[in-house]
Amino acid sequence: MSHAKRYIRWYLSAWWKPMLPLLAVGAACAGSGALSLFLSHGVFWRAISEWTFLLLLLFLPIQFIVGIIHFYRRCWMRGFLVWLSGAVGFCGIVVLAFVLYWGHAFKDEDHFADNLTLPENVALAEPLNDGYQPFDNPHKAPDGSFQKQILSVIGSGPKLEPDATCRIQSLEKLMSTPEGLRKLKDYLYANPEWTVTRSPANGLFATKNFRHANGSINVSLHGFYSHFSSQNLASEPKFQYRFYISLDGKPWSRNLGQTPHGQEITVYENPGNGMKYHAWTWFDAGGAKVVISDQSDYEGRQMTAKTLELAEKEFAELALPADAIVTNRQPGFVIYDGTQGGIYIMDVVCNPGEPGMLYIKANEITTGAKLSEHRLAEKVALTFGSDNEDELYRSRWEFKIYEGNWEQHYGARIEVWFKPDSGKTDRKLFEKNYKIQGWMR
Repeated sequence: MSHAKRYIRWYLSAWWKPMLPLLAVGAACAGSGALSLFLSHGVFWRAISEWTFLLLLLFLPIQFIVGIIHFYRRCWMRGFLVWLSGAVGFCGIVVLAFVLYWGHAFKDEDHFADNLTLPENVALAEPLNDGYQPFDNPHKAPDGSFQKQILSVIGSGPKLEPDATCRIQSLEKLMSTPEGLRKLKDYLYANPEWTVTRSPANGLFATKNFRHANGSINVSLHGFYSHFSSQNLASEPKFQYRFYISLDGKPWSRNLGQTPHGQEITVYENPGNGMKYHAWTWFDAGGAKVVISDQSDYEGRQMTAKTLELAEKEFAELALPADAIVTNRQPGFVIYDGTQGGIYIMDVVCNPGEPGMLYIKANEITTGAKLSEHRLAEKVALTFGSDNEDELYRSRWEFKIYEGNWEQHYGARIEVWFKPDSGKTDRKLFEKNYKIQGWMR
């Protein structure tokens, strides 16, 4: 007799034996759920509790089938007890789901700012609005801008064939030598139309920024830009777009760009957002990984084709835009309101004298509590530095403060720090006190 048959016979030999895996998985689910609630960093245990909860749901139909088998064998009492235990298990799962859900919901309620008041005798700046709305129509872009040229081809520009070879030869050339790579990094660091950042998962990467109608840099979440309005479709077509370059050659997603060399394209029809086509194109450019997201009502990757043309010219010339070097401001930073309360845009102009990374630290003023310490450490931007102190370079990126809720304003000391590429000691560049609020999940 095979081991499987022997186990099945043992499994069906008593009414209580089918309960054993149910109890074991239930205990694992309850235990990991409790750990996720009471540990300060319970994300791992919360994931375990969710997976074991799914296993619990899978065991219920098994209980039902085991009961039917007992009834078929005329083991009426066994079948009844198995079904009864399954019903009790189902009620336990409902109670467990309720406790876990409401426990996390209660835990996620943020009471950080409930008893905080604005500090007395401390001047607090307020985040500004620089004259645009967060959801401005991106089609209203400055004439001649990268953005304007990309969006103008939707529905009317040249198309790429599915087997078309995608290359940016000028980028490949820069990536081929240490001197070229240094020139490329300096250009990207100094150019406000690119946000360059570094993360453990993605390494060093850059995303292309759009601009608002007034010319200011439009920083968006993860570098995605979109327009989903169905009004006036002929002149302002719907789209979603992203242009991403990993200088370390790492894919943006585990599902994209896994091949070390060559190129791939994935096209989805009717991908959502009310549009017909979504094409992901990724390819190697001398060790860099280029990823372009192109979503619209028109097949043929028209925005991708235009991106390749403009990027070829851009990386051949490395010409900074007119507003890359700032001369009409003192070194420092300004914070602007983002799309929601607790979401902010950091705008820094500085010249630290050498290339490196900018990052933020924040503390609540009255208690000194650190704000979103680990989250802010992940929100960084790389900047350029030169020997000319009269040249200031702009960096602009988005960040969130998670402590507190909307309309619970409190005082925070916001600091901008600089980490040199050379490995020298980090140093604080600026600090300013702001009246802020937390972002609600």
